[in-house]
Amino acid sequence: MPALKNQHFVPRCHLRPFTLDGEGVAINLFNFARRRAVPNAPVKNQCSADYFYGKDLHYEKKMQLIEGLYSAAISRISVPSYNLTSDDREVFRAFWVLQHLRTEAASRAFAAMSDEVVDTTGAPEEFRTSLAEAVQLVMPTVPEMVSAVEDLKVCLLRNRSTVDFFTSDDPAICTNRWYLRPGHERLGAPGLSKSGTICLLPLTPRHLFLAYDGDVYSLPVANGWVCVKRDSDVRMLNQQQLLTAMANVYFREIGDATSISREFDEIEARRIPSKHRINHAVLDSDDGVTKRYRVTTAEEARGQDALIHSEKLYPRPSGWPDFIRWRAGAVTYSNGTGVGYVRRAHADGTWSKPFRKIRLDAIRF
Repeated sequence: MPALKNQHFVPRCHLRPFTLDGEGVAINLFNFARRRAVPNAPVKNQCSADYFYGKDLHYEKKMQLIEGLYSAAISRISVPSYNLTSDDREVFRAFWVLQHLRTEAASRAFAAMSDEVVDTTGAPEEFRTSLAEAVQLVMPTVPEMVSAVEDLKVCLLRNRSTVDFFTSDDPAICTNRWYLRPGHERLGAPGLSKSGTICLLPLTPRHLFLAYDGDVYSLPVANGWVCVKRDSDVRMLNQQQLLTAMANVYFREIGDATSISREFDEIEARRIPSKHRINHAVLDSDDGVTKRYRVTTAEEARGQDALIHSEKLYPRPSGWPDFIRWRAGAVTYSNGTGVGYVRRAHADGTWSKPFRKIRLDAIRF
């Protein structure tokens, strides 16, 4: 097999801490479709495809750099006396963005959107995007997406509970406790720029990366760490993996298989069949100054003057870790448009309407 042909969308450096004895050779997995655990599965066959990032190896070689930095940082955080450094903070932040964008799930969503555009608008067939092409289009956006989350506060969780963290085939989670509260449906979909954003990535069975909106949440951080002692808190974080993974979650101890199976059964109804939804709108009126569109079906929009909007969907967990608390006087920023409620770093002067600062407890739904 040519070098770098088998390309991982979840790299082996991420899976290694979850492998048997941390040796990076075999790993235990729980498969959703079969509803059973598979012990000692070869790591080399997990979360990979031939030339997933292209045969020219451009992106594969670039990612090896950040993966090397990530691996070194993982080794450092395992030292008991380690305090989170600014350099490692940025390594984990950049790796989270890369992992969030590079999975098969992200590429399939992008390809599905291109299919919808062609089917609805009658655009030429060459506008369809294959899975391989979707990967090539998504990867260049990594620097922009890093900028989108560089205002989030970052900490690491040290797991002192009796329950291990586990990972999955789509491990870099973006969620939002505030946007996903019951009754907040009219806020629309959370996004990386929205107030209340939370980013999660398990690093080892005993460590997890967490980035959060410091204007909305307050965490008990000391020297870059939060010590997690409650089993229920770890299970809430693991539930995020069960909600978003495509097919498998991965774990070190085979004895955990029974509890993982039970927890999957408990939350399966909360999983969503698709992570994206395509919304359609057709021209409803045009007075020469303003065009108004109304939401409609894909069938009605086909062949008409239409707008197409891709909306990312987020599963709602059954609960949240107790240590993620609401900040006293939590605030957001809004200009009263469809942009929604965004963080301060995204309330800039590029918008036609100025933003104003609003306390969360002053917003009524």
